[in-house]
Amino acid sequence: MSQVPQAGEMHGLFARALAEPAERRAALLNQTCAGRPDLRERIERLLQLAEGASGFLDRGAIQTSGAEVAYESPYAAGRTIGAYRLLHPLGRGGMAEVWLAERREGGFQQQAALKLIPHARGSIGQRFFGEREILAGLVHPGVARLYDGGVEVDGTAYMVMEYVEGEHLIAYANAHRLSLPERLNLFLQICDAVAYAHTRLVVHRDLKPSNILVTSDGQAKLLDFGIAKLIDAESSGDATRTHYLSPAYAAPEQLVNGAISTATDVYALGVILFELLTGRLPWSDDAAPMAAAVKRLLDAPLPPPSKLATVQSPVAARALRGDLDAIAGKALRREANERYPDARSLADDVRRYLDHRPVQARIGARIYVARRFVRRNWLPLASAALLFVAMAAATAAVAWQAQKARMEAQRAEREARTATSVQEFLREVFRANSSAQSDPVRARQTTARELLDLGAKKIDAAMADAPEAKIGVLRLLGDLYKDLEMKDEQVRLRRQAVDIARHRYGEEAPELAAALIDLGDAVYGSKDEKESEAILGEARAILDRRHDDRSTLRGRLMLKQAQLYRLTDRPLSLDYSQRAVRLFEALPVSMNLAEALQLQARVQSINGNAQDAVASMSRAVGVLQALPDGRPGLSEAYGGLATFQLEVLDYNGAERNARSALGSSLAVNGEQHVQTVRRKTALGAILFQLGRTRESLHLLTRAKQQFLALPGAESPTDVAYVLGTRASYYRLAGDFETSMDDIGVAVETLRRGAKNVTLGVAVAETAATWMELGRYDAAHEALNEAAAIREAAGQKPGTAAFNPVIEKRVDLAVRQRRFDEAARMLGSYVVPEGTGERLPRFALVREILTAEIGARSGSFGTAVEHAAKVRAMLQASGHPELFGRVSSRIDFYEGMARLDKGDSGNALPLLQAALAAREELSLPTSPYLAEVQIVVAECQLALGHVAQARELAARAQAIHAQHKELGEHFREPLRRLLQRLAAAGHTAKAA
Repeated sequence: MSQVPQAGEMHGLFARALAEPAERRAALLNQTCAGRPDLRERIERLLQLAEGASGFLDRGAIQTSGAEVAYESPYAAGRTIGAYRLLHPLGRGGMAEVWLAERREGGFQQQAALKLIPHARGSIGQRFFGEREILAGLVHPGVARLYDGGVEVDGTAYMVMEYVEGEHLIAYANAHRLSLPERLNLFLQICDAVAYAHTRLVVHRDLKPSNILVTSDGQAKLLDFGIAKLIDAESSGDATRTHYLSPAYAAPEQLVNGAISTATDVYALGVILFELLTGRLPWSDDAAPMAAAVKRLLDAPLPPPSKLATVQSPVAARALRGDLDAIAGKALRREANERYPDARSLADDVRRYLDHRPVQARIGARIYVARRFVRRNWLPLASAALLFVAMAAATAAVAWQAQKARMEAQRAEREARTATSVQEFLREVFRANSSAQSDPVRARQTTARELLDLGAKKIDAAMADAPEAKIGVLRLLGDLYKDLEMKDEQVRLRRQAVDIARHRYGEEAPELAAALIDLGDAVYGSKDEKESEAILGEARAILDRRHDDRSTLRGRLMLKQAQLYRLTDRPLSLDYSQRAVRLFEALPVSMNLAEALQLQARVQSINGNAQDAVASMSRAVGVLQALPDGRPGLSEAYGGLATFQLEVLDYNGAERNARSALGSSLAVNGEQHVQTVRRKTALGAILFQLGRTRESLHLLTRAKQQFLALPGAESPTDVAYVLGTRASYYRLAGDFETSMDDIGVAVETLRRGAKNVTLGVAVAETAATWMELGRYDAAHEALNEAAAIREAAGQKPGTAAFNPVIEKRVDLAVRQRRFDEAARMLGSYVVPEGTGERLPRFALVREILTAEIGARSGSFGTAVEHAAKVRAMLQASGHPELFGRVSSRIDFYEGMARLDKGDSGNALPLLQAALAAREELSLPTSPYLAEVQIVVAECQLALGHVAQARELAARAQAIHAQHKELGEHFREPLRRLLQRLAAAGHTAKAA
C-alpha cells in the first residue's frame, strides 16, 4: 500500500530536487521515490510549475527595472497611433507596452494611456482583443475606462485607455499614513470595483497592488485586465495560463490549472488586504516568486495578519486580532468553496467590521456577539461608574441571554409546530389517496398530479395552528401548479396565501407583498388577468411605504411588472426589466439575475432590439453556467439565445445553441420529458428556416410523437407550442391536411383555458390553413376572432403587435382576388422606424405583400419595383443566401408580372429559379410547388414550347389529385392552363 505523501516530506524533497541540476534530478527521484509513484508525480508537477514557461512566472506585469534597459522598443515618441501621438513610455510587460499619449484631433485635447502590442497574432493577439472586449463592457468609477481601440496597418494592436495619474496602492497608503479605517475604506473601493466586474461575469485573475492606482483625490482604479476571463467563456479557457499570472497573488487553483471563479479574485483581494494591514505578504518573499508560490501549496494554513504584524507595520497587531484576522483568513483559504463567494461578500464583512457588527467570518461565537453588542452601545454604558458598568454589563448579558433563550425557545416551538403540521398534512394527503382507492395497486399508481390535486383540496382545512407553514405549503403547491401551466388551481392557492399573510403579518408586511407578487404573476394569463395590475400595484405600495428600493422582493416585483406590460406597453416593460437587471447586478450573482436578463432579452426582442436581446441572453447563459443551481435553466436560456440569433441572421449560432439547448435538456431531464420535446421542436423550427425542410419536418414529427406519449401531456401552452409549430411548418411546406389536424388540436386545447394571445396566434394559424383549403368564410371568421383576442389583450390596431392579423387578412383578400381591398388593408400595416435590425422584418413583409398584390392584379410596375426593393433589402442584410424562400417568392412574382406583360423571355429565368427553389424547399406534393409549375408552363406555352408546358401541367395535375380540398386560387390557374393547352392542341391539328 502506497504511503500518502506528507507536506513536510514533499517540501523537503522538492527543495532538494530544485537545488539539483536538471540532468541529475531523475536519479534523485528514482532513489527517493522508489515504490511511491504518487510522490514522484507530485514532485515533478511542482518542478514543472516552478521552472516551466521559461521563467515567465517570475516577471511582473509591467517592468521598468534596470534589467529591462536593453530592451529596444519598436515605437518612438512622436509616432501617431490612431488619433493619438505617443509621448513617452509608462511601462512594459510581456509582449505589450504602455505609452502616455495625447489626442489633439476633433477640437479637443486629451491624454490617454495606449497599450500597444506589435504583430498581434495567435494567442497573444487573442488575449489582447479579449481584454479589449472585456474592458468595453465595464463602466465603473473604479475601473480604468476604455476609450478606443484598433489595429494599425503594420499589425500593431492598440487600446486607448483612461490615463490614471496616481500611486500604486501600497505606496499611496504608506505615503499618506492612512489609518486603519482609511485603509479599509480604500480596500472597499477596490472590492466594489471587482464586485462590479463579477456582476458583469468578468474575473480579473491578476489583482495586485501594481494593478491598482490611487488618484490624488483617493479614488482607487483597477488596471490591466490582460488575463481577465468571462465566466461564460468556453470551458477550455477556465484555467489560468500560468505563465501570465503574478504568482505572489495567485490563488492555489491558478497554480494547478484548476477551475477559475469569482473566489479566485477573492484570494488575491485577501493577499492585498493582508499587505495593506501588515506591510508585507502572508508568506516569506525571499525566494523567487514561483518557488514561493509552489511552496504555499505544501505549507500549512497561512498565519493571521496579527501574527506577522511588527512595530514597523502600518497597523498594530492588537487591532488586527479577531475580526480582521478572521476576514483575511476566510479570504485566503486554500479551498475556493471555503472563501467568500465573491468580492461583494468580502466587502460586506469589512463593512460589518467598520460598523461594529458581527462579521460572517466569525459566526457562532456567543460571547463575541455579546461583546459586539456592548461595543455598539458603549456611550450610554460609559457614563456610569466602573462597578455599575460591570454590574450593568453582567445584568445586560444575563437579560440578553434570557431573552435570546426565550426567542430560541419560541422559534424552536414554531419550527416544531411547522414541521409537525407539514408532516401531518403530507400524511393526510397519502392517507386520503389510500382510502379513496379500494384497490391498493391503483393507489400505488397514483400520479404526482393526482397527489397534488389531493393536497390542494385538503390545504383549506389544514395547518390552522401554523400559518407560516401553511403559507409555505401553499406557495409550494402553487409553484407546482405553475410548472404544470394550470392557472385556475394556482390562482386559488395564491389567493389563500395572500389572505393568510394579510391576517398573520398585517397590511405593511413584506410577507404580504411577497404573496401579492406571487398572486399577480399567477393571475397574468388567466381568466382574471385584468386584476394583475391592481394586485402588483398593492405590492408596490407596500414596498414604497417601507422605502424598500433595493431588495430581492423589489426586484421580483419589477420582473412581474415587466412581464405584465410586455405586450401592451413595451417601453414601460423594457424600463422595468432593465431596472430589475440593475438591481440584481448590485447583489451577489443569483438565479434572479439570470431570470431578469432573460426577460430583458425577450422585451428587447419585442421592441426590435434583437442585437441587445442576443447580448442579454448571452449574459443570462453565463450567469446560469456560473451558478451551482443554474444547470436546469440552461436549456431554456440556450433556446432563447438561438431564437434571437435568428433575428440578427446568425443562423449558424442559432443552430449551435438550439442543439446546446436540446443537449442540456437531455442531460438534465432525459428523453421522455416535455422540456426535451420543446427543445426538439425549437430545433426543428430553426432547421426549417435554414431551408432543411425534410430534416425539420422529421424532427417536428418525432417531437410530436414523443409529446403525445408523455403521461399527462395536457398543458395548453405545451400542446400549442409542439403541435402549433408543427402545423405552421407543415402548412408552409404544403401539407395542409396535416397542418389542420395539428392546429385543430392545439386550438381545442387552448380554448379550455384563458383567451390570451397564445390562443389568438393559434386561431390565426387555423385561418391561414382554412384559406389554402378554400374555406374562405371560415378563414374570415377565424381572423376576426384572432383580432378580437389580440385587442382584448391590449394589442390594438395601428400597432406593430397587430401586424400578424393584418398580414393574414391581406393574404385572404389576395386569394379572393379582392386586390384593392388588400392594398387598403396593407396601408394599416405598421413598420416601426429605427429598430436597428439588419433585415427589418416588418418592412420586408410589407414589400413582399405589395409585390404580390401587384403581380396578381396585373400591375407590372408595382410588382417589379417592390421586388427590386426586397432584393436590395436581402443584399443589405449581408446574408441573401439565407432567404431562399423569400427569394423564390420574389422571383415568382416578378416572373409572373413579366409574363403577364408579354415579356416571356425575361420571365422564364425568374420562374425557373423560383421553381428550383420550391422543389428544394417544399414537399413533393405541395400545392405551392404546383402553383409555380403552372406559371412556368404558361411561360413555356407563350414561348411555343408546348411539350414542356404539357409535362409541367401533368406534374401540377398529379399534385392537385392528392388533395381533396384546395382553394380556387390553386385550382383555377390549372383549369385555365389546361384549356390553353387543349386549344394549342387543336391549333396544331388544324395546321
